[in-house]
Amino acid sequence: MSKRKEIITSRLLIWFLLLLVLGLGAYLRFVGLAWDLDQHLHPDERFLTMVESSLEPVGSLSEYFNTDVSSLNPNNQGHGFYVYGTLPLFIVRYSAEFLGRADYGGVHLVGRALSATFDLLTVFLVFMVGSKLFDRRVGLLGAAFSAFAVLQIQHAHFFTVDTFATFFSVLSFYFAAEVAKAQGGKVKISPFLFFGLALGMAGASKINTVPVAVTLPLASWLYWRKKPAEERAEAGQTLILYIILAAIISIIAFRVFQPYAFSGPGFLGIKPNPKWISNLKSLRAQMGGDADFPPALQW
Repeated sequence: MSKRKEIITSRLLIWFLLLLVLGLGAYLRFVGLAWDLDQHLHPDERFLTMVESSLEPVGSLSEYFNTDVSSLNPNNQGHGFYVYGTLPLFIVRYSAEFLGRADYGGVHLVGRALSATFDLLTVFLVFMVGSKLFDRRVGLLGAAFSAFAVLQIQHAHFFTVDTFATFFSVLSFYFAAEVAKAQGGKVKISPFLFFGLALGMAGASKINTVPVAVTLPLASWLYWRKKPAEERAEAGQTLILYIILAAIISIIAFRVFQPYAFSGPGFLGIKPNPKWISNLKSLRAQMGGDADFPPALQW
């Protein structure tokens, strides 16, 4: 067998095994989505189901960004304490609306199916990251570990924001890996911009994903140190500019997908929403043990 045929055969085998891993991963994630027989046994999921079934699609962009009146704002629908990201809320709500399953008895099943889908996409992203940083064999091994990880499979069966946040976080990491592994001349601006978009969407899914932001400066430094000494000054200036642009894109994405973290009423109304800040402070007190709250005993 020629060298070229060996390479083609090897690649085909990798892709076949990846499809097998994804197929098995899909089965493990989608089987038994109605596991609680409509009893709504998961407390966080039950809360999100209550929130989702109370929301209504907005009629315009101006209403969407109007924090005080938007029908998509949980605070305006009787849920004064809401600390989860709103991007998963919007994805599930509009998907359920399209499928005619936006009621309390159906929206959680749409949420579980989407949760499983995003987790399966994360498995594929693990393959892409491993392939980018090392090679396809490492990527395949990482994808297999991810596909058969018990905690991931469990969370894929819950309508919570975690699988959405994980997907966008790993997507951010992939674009950071692209920067770190860039070769040749000037680094492209596209992975920086896509990193900013993915990070903003991760933050709009779960605010504690924001520390993923440090991976971009780290990746930029890894790229910069590979440059010859005479090219480092110019490369450093370019990298700083691109990181700033990524930060701007990230803030815009967060503004779009977590609109009620801001007071509004329009897109440019970027003053932090006091209710949102107050909710986060309350959550910190609960998790830190400063408040006597039943789940805090579990944490």
